[in-house]
Amino acid sequence: MSPSTPDYTFRDHDLAAERLTLVGETFASVTARFLEQAAPRRPRLALDLGCGLGHTSRLIADVVQPHRVIAIDRSESFLALAKANTEANVTFRLHDVTKLPLPGSPADLIFCRFLLTHLAEPQDLIHRWTSQLATGGRLLVQEPDEIRSTNSTINRYLEILEALLDSRGTHLYVGRILAQMADPQQIRRVIDRTTALPVPTSRAAEMFRMNLESWRDDGFVSAAYSSEELDELQVNLTALTKQRSGTVVWTLRELGFSPSTS
Repeated sequence: MSPSTPDYTFRDHDLAAERLTLVGETFASVTARFLEQAAPRRPRLALDLGCGLGHTSRLIADVVQPHRVIAIDRSESFLALAKANTEANVTFRLHDVTKLPLPGSPADLIFCRFLLTHLAEPQDLIHRWTSQLATGGRLLVQEPDEIRSTNSTINRYLEILEALLDSRGTHLYVGRILAQMADPQQIRRVIDRTTALPVPTSRAAEMFRMNLESWRDDGFVSAAYSSEELDELQVNLTALTKQRSGTVVWTLRELGFSPSTS
């Protein structure tokens, strides 16, 4: 990412990698369905932006079956793990996705999931990434629109996370922003929909517990929230990982953009 872009909020250490594995397992089915319904079949080149450990890269390879996948991330440690666990026709590249040109472009498919929530000026990035598509290509985006829970611990965690991201110029529910933006000239919005995924409270709490441990020492968080409150939140999230009932519902905004032919 560029110097003006904040570091990845959830970090890229071993705990973050463990969390990404859980995220990959949790959202694999809904992402596979989106790709099945919205991606071009057997394209020449697909780019996976912010690939992390390669979970979405492998989904693209399996579901879309492109001739070639280039998976892009700024974390050397994540890319090393991704390479070690991927046998599909995927090439991993260390690159800042806010910098053009993107490796291998123009591409027939560009995909990102849970990436724009960590990047400033998401509307501008949509415009710029679409410029990296081949004629007839498609940019597919899957981002949070809402996360709903009736549990007070979950909701308090989400409040703090939303404030943290806001302090960095990014947005937890970036799907809402993308849904309301005016499409730039020479870009067609070909898909705009939401899909809901209920996740067991215990699994959501495990992801959130690991997140909190990763960013609780952030300067904004340390200044805005007491260590006592953060300790209590950590304890309560840990307790929820053993809960056998309840769900946390993610509403995901699914968007598709193509270069205009007019």
